[in-house]
Amino acid sequence: MYYAVRSPMPLVTQLKRWLLGSNLPNEYLCLKANSLPDAPRVMLVFGDARIDVTDDHFLLGYKPLLLGISAFRGREVPAEAEDATLEFIAGSGHLVASLDLVQVRHVRFGDDTLLIFEGRYGQHEFLSRVHQAINRVYESTRTKPAGNIGLEGNLYDQERIGYAHPRVIAIISLGEDKRVNLFPTDLHGSFGARHYASSLRIGGRACDQVQQLRRLVISTVDARSFRSTYRLGKNHMRELTDIGHFEVAPFRSATFDLPLPRDVLGYRELERIDGFDTGIHRIHFYQTVHRVFHPEEPAALAHVHRHYVQWRANRGLSTPWLAR
Repeated sequence: MYYAVRSPMPLVTQLKRWLLGSNLPNEYLCLKANSLPDAPRVMLVFGDARIDVTDDHFLLGYKPLLLGISAFRGREVPAEAEDATLEFIAGSGHLVASLDLVQVRHVRFGDDTLLIFEGRYGQHEFLSRVHQAINRVYESTRTKPAGNIGLEGNLYDQERIGYAHPRVIAIISLGEDKRVNLFPTDLHGSFGARHYASSLRIGGRACDQVQQLRRLVISTVDARSFRSTYRLGKNHMRELTDIGHFEVAPFRSATFDLPLPRDVLGYRELERIDGFDTGIHRIHFYQTVHRVFHPEEPAALAHVHRHYVQWRANRGLSTPWLAR
């Protein structure tokens, strides 16, 4: 199930590799979140300051690109740090990608602080400049699936850079009166000791359900559930329905008594306290009501963009990704 070395390629696949710089089968490749110990460090740069935020940042949006930076270890990014750069540094110390950012929100709940930055421009060397240019032309000619959000020009490069860091795919579960919904998200993260943020697309039923019900559970799941987790993506547009339509664990959450996904590792019970809209996203803020940690959570399901995986392959770095 894990792939790092490929067998000889058919001609069409070789041509795709030659023209586009990559022939990897999926745009996002699933893996265990902790399976890349040599992944780039992520540094936030503003003025003369450089802060390692590898473990203290998360994605909150892709149109526009939004990043949450948590206060951490007694140090906070100053609220006046409006312009910043996010740098992705390889183990050799080489800069492989960067994102120019502008701060759009400074959120504080009690002692917990979250700064939200919006992407302005990104550049990377995951593929050669020639292959990057060909990919832009290729993507502009492709017919997008119904409901797909198109990312034009540099915004697409910003997204690719954002997914050069493994993003955990968690499953949200919520419901009322014996009717429930379960759906995945990779736009989420904790900040401070007790608070959490997630993003959902405005107009989706999942977003409306979070807004109305206010109580939910977000669960990390075993990486082996990658296929069934991806299939839950359609539930962002699903009404609450009978629990019999879902594969759930034989136990429920401790406080809210909500169902949990079959392959749950750890989970948080969250209560929505605020939010705001930006671009196509509604950002939701929560307080953590209850937390169950599982020792295997560092190896939970995550995914990365194929261009970063190709960069690794070109340098002989192993990436144990899972083929969907």
